[in-house]
Amino acid sequence: MDEKQEKTTDEGTTEVVDGAKQAQEETIIEPSEEIQQAVDGRVATHLVREYFQEIHGNWMLMFKIQKVERNTDPGVWKINCSFFTSPGQSKPLEYFVKVNVKNGSMVQVEELN
Repeated sequence: MDEKQEKTTDEGTTEVVDGAKQAQEETIIEPSEEIQQAVDGRVATHLVREYFQEIHGNWMLMFKIQKVERNTDPGVWKINCSFFTSPGQSKPLEYFVKVNVKNGSMVQVEELN
């Protein structure tokens, strides 16, 4: 069903809008302030990459996120990553990192090899 409705904008003009789309947009619930400030997986992996870039600088090559988990350990993201520190290196360095969900701090950094 194609329900079209007229809607008056804040500027006083009238426009035709899709009623179903408008209803869907009005039902979107804004996340709480606590959830908005929590660190998601994308941000956690970005923080891990920045952490290792600070240590190794531009010599960090082929950074790879191998695994990201959240629900196995409450309050932290578990991230496995690997990277090379020089062009001639035959085996990458592998790390296991825990990132605090609430503030993005590194709880644990452990080299695996």
